[in-house]
Amino acid sequence: MSTKSESFNNGSKPSRRSNLYLIGPQCSGKTTLLNALRALYSDHDPAFQDIDKPFIIEEAARLIMQEEGFQATDLCDSVRGLELQMRILRRQDQTEEQMRDRWFFADRSPLDTLVYAKEYTGPDALKTLAQTEEWARSRSRMQRATVVVCEAGNVEWLSADSVRIAYQNASEWKALNGAFFDLLRECGIRYSVLSYGIKDLGQRVALVSRFLENDKSSLYVEPVPL
Repeated sequence: MSTKSESFNNGSKPSRRSNLYLIGPQCSGKTTLLNALRALYSDHDPAFQDIDKPFIIEEAARLIMQEEGFQATDLCDSVRGLELQMRILRRQDQTEEQMRDRWFFADRSPLDTLVYAKEYTGPDALKTLAQTEEWARSRSRMQRATVVVCEAGNVEWLSADSVRIAYQNASEWKALNGAFFDLLRECGIRYSVLSYGIKDLGQRVALVSRFLENDKSSLYVEPVPL
C-alpha cells in the first residue's frame, strides 16, 4: 500500500487503503475494537482530509439470528446449521459487493461461516459453503485485505446468550483460535494475530492501525483447495 505522502503525488486521487477484517472466536473483543477504530478513523488528520472514512460492516451473524429466529444451538444441527451459515455468507457477500468501491472495516468475515460450519455443523456443510460463488468472491477479497485474528483467551470476556455458544470450558473456546488459523492457511489468506495478552484497548487499536498502515499481514501461505 502506498504511504500517505505517496498517495498524493502529482495531485492524483489517493489510493484506497486496504480493507480490514476483524475475525476470531466469539468474545475476543472484535466489536469493541471495531467501535474504537471507527472513532479513530472518522477523525482524520486535516492534512489528509481527502482520504475517505471507512464504511463499517456490522456483524451479520447476530443480525440474521435475531431477525430470523436462529439460536446458537442450531449450529450443531446439520440442516439448520448449514442454513444459518449460508444466509450469513450471502448477506456478508452482498454487503461487500455493494461496498466494492468503498474502503471498509468488517466485524467478522465470510470465512467465519466456514470455520463455524466445520467445527460445529460438519464437513459436508463446510464443503457446501466452500463451493459457492459467494465464497469464491469473498476469498478473493480477503486475500487482498488486512485480516486480523483477535485471539480468544481472556476468560473474563467470555459470555453466552441466545446467539453465542455456551462453552463447557475455556479450553474448547480457545481451541477455536487454531480452527481460524488452519482455515486461513488452507485458503491462502494472509493474517496477523492480535494476542489475547494485549488487553488494553488503546494498545489494541494502535497495533491494528499499524497493520493497516503497513498493509501487510504477518503470514502468507500458498492456497490449497478445500
